[in-house]
Amino acid sequence: MSKHRGVRALLAVVVLLWAAPAALAQGDQATAVLTLDRQTPWNTLQDPSLRVRVRAQNLGGATLNDLSIALTIGTEVRTRGTYDASLTSGPVTAYFHEFPVQGSLAPGQTKTFGFSLDLSALSSTVISHTESLIYPTLIQLRSAGQLTGGELRTPILFLVRQPVQPLELSWALDLAPPPAIGPDGRLVDPALAVRLAPGGDLRAEIDALTLLSLGSDPSPVDVAISPRFVDELRQMAGGSAGGDAATAVDAAHALEAIVALVHSDAAQVSAYPYSAPNLPALLRGGLAGDVATQTDLGDRIFEEVLGSPPSAVAQGAPGGALDTATLDQLATGGASVVLGQAESILRPPDPNYLTLQPTGLVAASESDLPIVLPDTGLQAMLTSDMAADPVLAAQTLLGALASVWQEAPSPGFPRGVAISTAGLELPAEFWGAFARHVAHAPFLQPVLAARLVQDVPPPTPAAPLAAPSVAGFSHEYVKGIKLERVRVEDLRSMLIDPGVLPERLDVSLLVAESGAFVGDETAGRRWIDGVNSATGAVFLAATPRTEQRFTLTSTSGTIPIRLGDPGGLRLHVQIQLSSSKLRFPQGNIRDVTLTEPNQIVTFPVETTSTGQITVQVKVKAPSGHVVTETNLIVRSTAYNRVALLVTIAAALGLVLLWARRFLRRRTP
Repeated sequence: MSKHRGVRALLAVVVLLWAAPAALAQGDQATAVLTLDRQTPWNTLQDPSLRVRVRAQNLGGATLNDLSIALTIGTEVRTRGTYDASLTSGPVTAYFHEFPVQGSLAPGQTKTFGFSLDLSALSSTVISHTESLIYPTLIQLRSAGQLTGGELRTPILFLVRQPVQPLELSWALDLAPPPAIGPDGRLVDPALAVRLAPGGDLRAEIDALTLLSLGSDPSPVDVAISPRFVDELRQMAGGSAGGDAATAVDAAHALEAIVALVHSDAAQVSAYPYSAPNLPALLRGGLAGDVATQTDLGDRIFEEVLGSPPSAVAQGAPGGALDTATLDQLATGGASVVLGQAESILRPPDPNYLTLQPTGLVAASESDLPIVLPDTGLQAMLTSDMAADPVLAAQTLLGALASVWQEAPSPGFPRGVAISTAGLELPAEFWGAFARHVAHAPFLQPVLAARLVQDVPPPTPAAPLAAPSVAGFSHEYVKGIKLERVRVEDLRSMLIDPGVLPERLDVSLLVAESGAFVGDETAGRRWIDGVNSATGAVFLAATPRTEQRFTLTSTSGTIPIRLGDPGGLRLHVQIQLSSSKLRFPQGNIRDVTLTEPNQIVTFPVETTSTGQITVQVKVKAPSGHVVTETNLIVRSTAYNRVALLVTIAAALGLVLLWARRFLRRRTP
């Protein structure tokens, strides 16, 4: 196991340094930077011409003249470990040639230079004509014979014969960007429009999928799609989400490509639950009941918009988040293969190869499930910052795949490797270059995940998850979702003609459960707060106007309750009055159908007191919950008859007593 840890550590260094320029002699600073624009991905005896094009930018303050491209081809590498090392260390020189280039490079200027080389013309001590091998190569920009610091390292792949036993490659992708259309149905994240436009990374990924699945030689791929993303594309393409005409065209292009992808024979397309939620966060956070709702809605949207039900054979969890409950959920949904992460389970080392087994068995509650495990080193390359030189990153990754194949290129038993770009935002230039390489590389045989599990059976026994997901929403966030769900049900019970409003609010709460908001709850609150505002507006319409004060001038009377404005809705509500100083001879509850502004509901009352009386006014939904509550002030000036008789009797008694005393004084 220590050997594999060492390889992974080395790969981490490779990722950081593969495109970094080497230090110049005498400690001079780099004055130029070199990036790869195009390279022949592999050469053969039949097509030995290596064609390379690079972009050079002058970072210094002086013009670079007398330019040349220096090419150093190193001795072949035969193991994966030496290939990884060659990406950071200078090659052991086997061949050197300097290609003069025309023109100069002014400060800040960028130019493209190209050269070609017939590899078959090189001696067999430089390029073998009998064995397919990888050759580390250093390309440098020179000015007047001096290094400028502009350099890059790239592999040359030379194949002398058609591989008899290609390396099986399982590639898992997904299309699941964060929700971008807000609860009001308008585009709130303009980044999605940019990503879908020509030159955007999502546009490039979708076009790469089209190339893979619909090209002349289709390449099998496993793709998971967020139905929420599909739903948003439909809205954007139709113009209902806002945005300009170009955005609508770009969304329509993406949607058309995804429809074709779903109906292709090469791709196996599954659907995440509707908003691509973090399943462990829901299952563990008190929202387990929403998983079925998310799944049902996602499948319905998928089939409704894309015209075909999603595949259930190979499934991954959104964000790669797995725990035992999530594995059980995937199995319940029909998954026969789980698309895992590189470290989902611990894999025993193979004494014969550096590359770990690409398949395994993971232990779920009810049964063991086959799981496809991406290669650790290849994933390190994919998750590195490749923005500086994405074409070089694609060529380097292709060389790494060739080095895996080179571990056992002879016929024998099938070998495989897996990669996953699910959840990764990779540069647009990477997608086109790498997809073309994968689709046609002679040493690769792209296969679906289910096929890889068949050809490279998982070892036994099953292993538990190495690090089950512990991510989740906060207690307050979950409480907010649950509270708003109750309010939506109250609203639904109030609406005589529900229409689409309650369903739209239900969907907003499902969007709030998106995995994109685990760790970013502030962004998710937009959907929760949007539901609160929508339900609150309807509840406010049914709230009585209590600013007016009423006066009862007798012991009995009527209190008129004026309701609000339903705004075109028809609402069924219940009004309830209560007070310790009033009696309600006809009852204190009224069932009301509110259809127009300022409707009046009357309550006959009897008072048992004078002065100011507080009346509590509640509005209840048919569901039984109180949706609003307020107080009404009533003033009573009525006399209490019993109290009045007592007062009069007391007054008469005082008068008689006074008269008796007066008569006694007048008697002689």
